[in-house]
Amino acid sequence: MTHFSRNLPDHSWSETKKPYHTIIGMCIAGILAVVFLGTFVKATLDGDAVAPFILAGLIVFVGFELVGSDYLWNKKFSAYIKARPNDSICTFARAFDRHKVDPWIIRAVYNDLQFSLQKNGQNFPLRASDDLWNGLPIDPDEIEFDMWEALPPMVGRDMQNYESNPYFAKVQTVGDLVLFFNAQPLLPSHEYRRKLHWG
Repeated sequence: MTHFSRNLPDHSWSETKKPYHTIIGMCIAGILAVVFLGTFVKATLDGDAVAPFILAGLIVFVGFELVGSDYLWNKKFSAYIKARPNDSICTFARAFDRHKVDPWIIRAVYNDLQFSLQKNGQNFPLRASDDLWNGLPIDPDEIEFDMWEALPPMVGRDMQNYESNPYFAKVQTVGDLVLFFNAQPLLPSHEYRRKLHWG
């Protein structure tokens, strides 16, 4: 039996990440705040009677953007939980051929994405078939930069010559992301795991 959850190195490097839907809401709220505040100041200096209404609009829009994005994701999250009541890391892992796919990569990708998707400590019922770019509040930069830098050394993958990877520029689903990292060669220091997991 492969005990990848026990053998995987510490994953605490992801704990400082902010959920993507929260970041988007904060950015939009910030832009709206600047626009409305500028208009409010101008109207006040000009002695315009609409100044109080502009201030009220600022408060409403900022509040909606800060709360609205989380509210919408909460509803979607609940719908996924109801539709996939038995999904977990175990069902996610079973979507891959355990004789060909590194279990450390499966676990690492699953864990990393959960930091953007989980609510109140409850994991999102993630599936390999889930579209990374449509429907899930995942920041593309998190995958292209954060995960790109942190995940390969943790799971022992050499990212040189990644352009020759059969999944290069073809990653669409969560499963594709797992297979992309899996297609990169093992670092020499991790060759012992080839026999441990696939031998």
